[in-house]
Amino acid sequence: MKIKALLFDLGNVLIDCKPEIFITSLEERTRIPKEQLARYFLTSYVDSAYTEGKISSDKFFDVVRRDLNLAFHPSEFREIWCSIFEAKDEMERLVSRLKESYPVWILSNTNEWHFDFLKARYPVLNLVDRFFLSYKIRCQKPDPKIYEHVVREVGLKPEEIFFTDDIEVNVSSAKQAGLNAVLFQSAQTLTEELRALGVLNHEK
Repeated sequence: MKIKALLFDLGNVLIDCKPEIFITSLEERTRIPKEQLARYFLTSYVDSAYTEGKISSDKFFDVVRRDLNLAFHPSEFREIWCSIFEAKDEMERLVSRLKESYPVWILSNTNEWHFDFLKARYPVLNLVDRFFLSYKIRCQKPDPKIYEHVVREVGLKPEEIFFTDDIEVNVSSAKQAGLNAVLFQSAQTLTEELRALGVLNHEK
């Protein structure tokens, strides 16, 4: 089956994402141990609820401020919260090439603050034709419903969509939904995989 569209994860695929930067910055300002902070954001309902759009940005901040007893202004917290990203120039170059022949989409587990920050600062997102975002869909990977949503919205057969993600369980779930999915390792490896699928074979 010929690939007709390219679907990318965002964090650690198109843009590097380093949550440890946020945890370290928050520890320095609060003196709360890193382990406690990491456990809170990994296990608390509030982070998942924010990622799935079940609570607003203001509500997210209010709950975190209360739970961790923070003395931050929302803008200060938001700056720390969004300090975790770094550009991946090699992926921007690859997406720019791919966009000449294919629609390019993003499927990301993200939240309003992070996405607004990324959209304003990273040019690679200006190359993207459609965004499928967990906080707007109210569902996150690896829930099969999020892949079903994408397929339903774009009107293609699942196998006509190429998808890459850096998390194995997300790739496995996408495969179960019928997408042509691979685990992201590097821009070079992805280029080779796309060539094997005939996506880049038209290039010299």
